[in-house]
Amino acid sequence: MFPNNETTKRFIADHFRKRRLPLTEDGILDAIKAGLSKHDVYWGVLALRDVGTARSIPVLKSLLHYPMQDVKDCSLLTIAHIAGASETPFYVEALADRRTRKVYPMWAIEVAADHRAEPVVLEFVKAALRKAGRASP
Repeated sequence: MFPNNETTKRFIADHFRKRRLPLTEDGILDAIKAGLSKHDVYWGVLALRDVGTARSIPVLKSLLHYPMQDVKDCSLLTIAHIAGASETPFYVEALADRRTRKVYPMWAIEVAADHRAEPVVLEFVKAALRKAGRASP
């Protein structure tokens, strides 16, 4: 769904090689959890698209409110890439979260969610239309 292209894979490999960190799921998760560098976290989130499994999901979920916007957004899409429809409740939760930009949960829902997201998305759209109607002159 959200695969890394060859250029991104090269940047990821270069970053982790320079930092002398293993480019394995465990190595990446350790780097993210250590949080020593925002770049470790960012490139780690992207690297998990290639080497991450369901074991990565809790760490990725913990990044939904990370201070760097790209990390927040990419962690959500990486979850969608790894977990697909099994994380539909999380995409819905992210959509409802007031601190989350809506485009990324909607994108994850569009490409990965199952029917459980439909009522929430419909309500979200209805609310947005009501709000837009109030804003009109």
